[in-house]
Amino acid sequence: MAKNIKTAAQFYVAMRDYIIANSSQITDLNEGSNIRTLLEAISLICGDINLDWFITLDESTQNSIYESFDFPKKTGDRAGGYLTFFIQKISAVNVTIPIGTLIDWNGFFVETTQIGTITAGDLDSGEISALFTSPSTQTNIDVGTINTLISRGSIVDKQDDLDYVQNETSFSGGTNEESDEDRIERFKIFIQGLTRSTIFGLQTGALSVDGIRSADVIELDPIPGWNTIYAEEGNGTLSPAKRAEIIKVIKGDSADPINYPGYKAAGTLVEVKAPIVINITYDLTVKMLIATSYDEATLKSIVKSAVERYTNSLKLGYDVILSEVVTYAQNADEGIYDVVVNVPTTNVTINTGELARTNSGIITITVVEVSY
Repeated sequence: MAKNIKTAAQFYVAMRDYIIANSSQITDLNEGSNIRTLLEAISLICGDINLDWFITLDESTQNSIYESFDFPKKTGDRAGGYLTFFIQKISAVNVTIPIGTLIDWNGFFVETTQIGTITAGDLDSGEISALFTSPSTQTNIDVGTINTLISRGSIVDKQDDLDYVQNETSFSGGTNEESDEDRIERFKIFIQGLTRSTIFGLQTGALSVDGIRSADVIELDPIPGWNTIYAEEGNGTLSPAKRAEIIKVIKGDSADPINYPGYKAAGTLVEVKAPIVINITYDLTVKMLIATSYDEATLKSIVKSAVERYTNSLKLGYDVILSEVVTYAQNADEGIYDVVVNVPTTNVTINTGELARTNSGIITITVVEVSY
């Protein structure tokens, strides 16, 4: 059935024509007359009701389809990035930062997802992958936002050896709730994988695990007879707990077949791994108009954060598109006239099971003034 959304003007014309055709008593329909003003007011209300009804119909139709397949929205994605821990005095032995170390940042907790080490003789740990523990757009933060003395109580279960923590990369990918667009894309994969034992079925199973942001499946990998599922939580890592949950979902659980019926066919061999991270190195030239007032260090920092935000929000198998890099960098500050990407020179192809990230990549930014 085609939609017939009438505007307020259309409602007014319909009522006016009805009155003209059926009543000889009402003749003053000129602009500003009492009867016309009344009809226009009623038309506005009818137009709003008509539009609201169709919007509600669209939403309820979509929701009824999702509910029929028991396909709720995911709670959202956690922002991911990298933390660097520091000590003030050189240690004669290695200082270990355990996986799961929690940092309290303004009431949001960020958790390390890999073991880190400050090597004997060094003062910092280098970049350690981390995720915020709850989904929120508020946790998409720029470089240096977490910049805290640990002694002030920012670290939970504080280690006496650690003195300072900072995010030297931005955190990105955090969402409050799965968007309608992402839900539709996930639903398409779900429909294609209803037979469950297909690649789409395995991908659907991995994506159904809360906290898994993207997943890919490669057949005949690493050898014929095997399928490898690559899954990640937002920053290219896959915690042991999430990996175990994916395996349970895919293989099924004989002790709980109602909740875990399994997605793979009998005899199918499946491995679950973290993705292959492709570190992207950038060299950008940022052009500023001569008349623009700016602080070069601050400008470089916000452009770096913007490029990291784009790259580190890409999902598994998504290519790095240079035009998108330019757009993100140029929108970082209204005073930027143009951005040129010197490295890479072309779009970067990311294969199935791979994930583009800036971790350990270098972002070099040169600021030049132009007069156009």
